[in-house]
Amino acid sequence: MEPQQVPINDRLSNLSNDLICRIISNLDSRQAVQTSLLSRRWRNLWCSLTSIKVDFCEFDGETDSWEGDQARFRKFVNNLLLRRDPVPVLDKFCLRSYIPHGANDQEASADANLWISHALQLKAPVVEVDQDIQTRDTLELGGHAVFASQYLTRLVLSAVSFTQGFFKQLEIGCSKLEHLSIYDSIICVDISSKTLKVLIIDNSEFSYDYNTSISTPSATSLTLIDLGGRLPLLKDMGSLVSASVYLTREAIPLDTAINIDQWFMGLSGVRHLALDFPVEVIKIKDNMQWCPKFNNLVNLTLGRWCLDSKLYALTVFLQNSPKLEKLRLEIDEGYTAKDIKGELKERSFTCEHLKIVEVDCVEDDPLEVECLEDEPDPLVNRVKKFFRNSGMTSIQINITHLDYHLPYECEIFREDHKRPRIRQ
Repeated sequence: MEPQQVPINDRLSNLSNDLICRIISNLDSRQAVQTSLLSRRWRNLWCSLTSIKVDFCEFDGETDSWEGDQARFRKFVNNLLLRRDPVPVLDKFCLRSYIPHGANDQEASADANLWISHALQLKAPVVEVDQDIQTRDTLELGGHAVFASQYLTRLVLSAVSFTQGFFKQLEIGCSKLEHLSIYDSIICVDISSKTLKVLIIDNSEFSYDYNTSISTPSATSLTLIDLGGRLPLLKDMGSLVSASVYLTREAIPLDTAINIDQWFMGLSGVRHLALDFPVEVIKIKDNMQWCPKFNNLVNLTLGRWCLDSKLYALTVFLQNSPKLEKLRLEIDEGYTAKDIKGELKERSFTCEHLKIVEVDCVEDDPLEVECLEDEPDPLVNRVKKFFRNSGMTSIQINITHLDYHLPYECEIFREDHKRPRIRQ
């Protein structure tokens, strides 16, 4: 007896073309184009991709040289963008490039600028550019390309540099841009925007020879992480609600001599603030003038830098934060903040809204046995006594011991960019 034939239920064929296009848009664009070989129906479906993801790695090694691979990559991307149906909405354009040492970076940059400009013409609201950071070469954005779109709302850039006037062009041409993230890049130009709401700059280099400024009067969130060079001046930041500043490059001579008080003044209106940087790179005066009034601050996170032998910097912050509700102290292994000295005539403070103090420390942290200036109590205990002696006996103090040897992760940054808690 012949085996009974079981009909195959081809559910994929029953889907609409629009839904299939949504599905294959999750593939890299070269893979999406290759689906045209499946059947006559699929031949032109890729022309309606809602997300374009072009990656040089898909072409790496196809010829005997980078120039040959780049030529194939260029031809593919050009044809893809020119043949795509302009009617369907383009949700996202992602470009991942690669420039080896000695290659023609000007040619690669010209291609990238042309493709980004074309994606903006296709009304893409999200554009992401990622240059492979294994080579320290960068894509230079700006030049002769025109970055103008009333639809662009989110721009993510990795391992790029900028021509003069790039951000001014964005400000004029992209009136809806609200989110800007910059990673592993070189920034020697001023950053200005009247539309930005969120600004993230991570692991990027500023110039030592130029006082770069950041002017984003509409920004509500600012994140600065592991910056090199001369730190940027903060101007017109009156709308900030939250700010996080993590500077952990102890081996690199960060130039923060641009007045720490001016820096704090740019952050003084926030409600949520996190600050950490090595003691060696900051200069705090022996008075309270470096710390402005944080009249809106309700949530404050500070690193170990603020806990000198007399808890001087912490005291000054509390004296200037009348609405503070929650304080978090992250006491990691590492340097000892002996270099911040200050003589306060008045050490009292009034934080009537402060109810919770969280102290995060490493379980085997030497602070549990090492004491500053030969004082008998470890630092964690002195933090407890600090609030108890200030008459704030109703404060809930939570001590959390963390395993220093576990990998740190943080959920607020780019998906593939893992961050430490507050220092590396």
